[in-house]
Order: sequence, then structure tokens, then C-alpha cells
Amino acid sequence: MEVLIEKDPSTFFSFGGGRQSTAIALLLIHHPEKFTEIGLTLPANINFADTGAEPAPVYDHIEKMQKLLEDAGYKFNVCRNLDKDGNFKPLDNLDQWSTVPFFVKTPEGVGMLKRQCTNDFKIRPLTKAIRDSLGYKPRQRVREQVKLWLGISMDESQRMKTNKSSWITNVYPLIELGLSASHCSALGQHYLGYAPPKSACYFCPFTNHERWLSMKQNDPETFQKAVEFDRKVRDLPTFGKSNYPCFIHSSGTPLESAVLDQPFIPGLFHSSELRGFSQECEGHCGV
Repeated sequence: MEVLIEKDPSTFFSFGGGRQSTAIALLLIHHPEKFTEIGLTLPANINFADTGAEPAPVYDHIEKMQKLLEDAGYKFNVCRNLDKDGNFKPLDNLDQWSTVPFFVKTPEGVGMLKRQCTNDFKIRPLTKAIRDSLGYKPRQRVREQVKLWLGISMDESQRMKTNKSSWITNVYPLIELGLSASHCSALGQHYLGYAPPKSACYFCPFTNHERWLSMKQNDPETFQKAVEFDRKVRDLPTFGKSNYPCFIHSSGTPLESAVLDQPFIPGLFHSSELRGFSQECEGHCGV
């Protein structure tokens, strides 16, 4: 059923596919007045920045949410970062131009590579999609202010950032509504009958040991895909991105040997499912 509240063409929503973004989407569908009552204008456009590397359950969930949002009268756009020839190479294609912060094992210890993936595969395509929606050509200066909704919840408020583009103002609806990640999961359970899956690239180095173990036991297909990818990044020096062998597990050891078969006890290793996201640029990943 389409919402009747007017939607603002200068307000955009970055839908990440995780529980926080899903909670916002479900409220847009079922209770849009929750946002207008606190003075927010509803987004006319909803953009999903596809890295090409989400787990299959996440893509299934995103497809379902896209249909629900479109049925409710929202425009849903999938945007990707394309090369100069218009081709898309997913983030797990190691010969593409972006750098993932893999762990590197050096004589001094374990370090991390420079992080460019969020900017290249999330922020840039989202910004371009907004510019396209507003009718601006490449390199043309944007002369209006827009609002961009991001799915950061109360328990992650430290991830709130000022947008690097001066013409974009980041808006955090969940913060303004006082909702936490657990509230978001409950909304998913209520309206969808399940808690939305965690959104993150299947090989994300910020994944902690607890989540790796959970993935191995509950989603072995995705875990095996991560293991195979981890083997490939060992040879990342051949791509000129590192002088040392690379790993996706924080221990600086192969994923298959770092995550052994052991009882899964929630909270045993780390309190957060994705380590380091408090420093994630502009809060676009994992939501």
C-alpha cells in the first residue's frame, strides 16, 4: 500500500541492507508518520550501494525489501561504482582499483592496509546517484542542499559524521527516534517474521572472531567462500598492493585455521560483531 505522506525529492535514504536500514525502511512503509512527527521529510529516493560482495542471504533480503518499498511508493535504485568503460567489478575481484584493509604480516607484527573500499564502493556511487537524481552532469557544481538518511542506531552514535560533501547533510532517523540495534531487530521480527541478516562484505576484515565462528556454523557456504577468498589475498603482492602476505582474519593467519570447530558461545570473544566500525568513514557499512 502506497504511503500518502508527501516525499521530498531533496531527501535521500542510503539503504545498506542490514538491520538498522531495514528498520528505517519498515517504518517508512508502515509508519511514515513517525518521521514526520519529529520534523523529518520523507525520502523520495532510496539508494542501495552494491559492492557485489554481500552474502547471498543479504541479497535475498534486499530484493524482498526493494519490492516492499516500491509497493509503498518509494523509488529504489541500485548503484554501483563503474570504471571509465562503464564496467562493474565487484569488490572481491582482486584486480580492481580499490584497497580493502587486509591484515598484513610483517617482521614487526600484524598491520592493516589502507582502507579505500567504503569510499570507492559506497560513498562515491551513492553521491553520484544523488547527483544524477537531481539532474547534475559530471563535474557540475551542486547548488542545492540535500539530506541523506543513514542507518546508525543509538548504540553506534559514535559513528555519526559530517558528510564530506558540503551540499549533503547527514540525517540519522534512528538516533532522533531513540532506537537501538535491538529495537531494529525487533522491528524486523515483527514485520518480516525474522531478524534481518547482518550486512557486510563476506570477507570484511573488520569481522570479529565470534562472527566468523557463527558464519562457519550457520552459513557454511558463505564461510567457505570467505576461506577461498582469503587464500587468494595471500598473493596480493602480485597486484602491487602489499609487500607482505595478506589475510582477512585479525590474527594474521589463514581463516580456515584461525576459525576451528569449537562451541559457539555468544559474547565469548568480542561484544561487537564487526570490529573497528566505530572508525568507519561516514557510517555507510554494516547497516
